[in-house]
Amino acid sequence: MLYYLVVPKGHDKLYSSSCGGGLGPDNYDDRCPHKMLVRKVIDSGPPTDPTDETSEEKILSDVSSYLTSPQGFNTSAMLGESGVERAEVKAQSLLWMRISPTTSPAWSGEIEVDLRATSFSEARRVSAVGTAPLADSPLTTQYLFSVFPSN
Repeated sequence: MLYYLVVPKGHDKLYSSSCGGGLGPDNYDDRCPHKMLVRKVIDSGPPTDPTDETSEEKILSDVSSYLTSPQGFNTSAMLGESGVERAEVKAQSLLWMRISPTTSPAWSGEIEVDLRATSFSEARRVSAVGTAPLADSPLTTQYLFSVFPSN
């Protein structure tokens, strides 16, 4: 499975707004609050036999060709991509999503997830949405949590 944020094709028509974008912290776009969380199920090899560890599918080494944008909310064109079995928009109106391992020795294996969304209707009244940084705006809600995967 692959999860990623992307601005949809037809953005300006879909949202009646134009976002020029711009790079914020870590060189990621922190200006457009209309990103969608896309989930793709990708078959990357022969079926895995649950009783044979050697048959386990390998993790894709390069996912860049799969980081495509849906046409609005329509993901049907993504099903034509090599190995894609399912593609869905799981969330909308997100500003950013960062997933990273932590460096804390006290919490070995911890993965930190940082999701942010901005109230578009309120933000456009007080700032230039689409061109002004929104990551640390008072109108941006941050949901920060950790997970501890077992493998």
